Amino acid sequence: MTDITGRDHHIIVRALAYAITIIDSLPPEAQEASDCDDMRTLLAALCPNARDRQWEVYNARNHLSHGGKIDGFDWAAARAVQIDGTHGVQPHQRLTLLDDLIRFARGQDIPAEEIPDMIPAFCRPGLWVELVRDAGSEPALKAMIRDRLQDSA
Repeated sequence: MTDITGRDHHIIVRALAYAITIIDSLPPEAQEASDCDDMRTLLAALCPNARDRQWEVYNARNHLSHGGKIDGFDWAAARAVQIDGTHGVQPHQRLTLLDDLIRFARGQDIPAEEIPDMIPAFCRPGLWVELVRDAGSEPALKAMIRDRLQDSA
């Protein structure tokens, strides 16, 4: 196959990640399961490292989510927290956002023991700062995430 752009492989991997993310975000009755399964197979062949595949899908999901909700997670509310530290979001609401982030991370097939260290990558900086403040410290927050993971297992 000719490399037309000099980045064909990269563009195809990203396009597959976006397509998978969009199909996965549709209601189950609207999902094109066989197409999505074939796209996952192609993505695995083009990007054999599981962590790299997860990262591509995460990036697509994060980018697409700027328009609203994906998988029930309200990224608009998370952005509001990023823009203005609290923006009227109470600690219990931030914990709901944290639980949504934990569910999102679980959906990316990330091993449970790695999730506490990966949540900051999935989290808007303002939200992370507020969560750390609520917990008292970053280690305390990561311990709380581990506890929440065990409770939800």
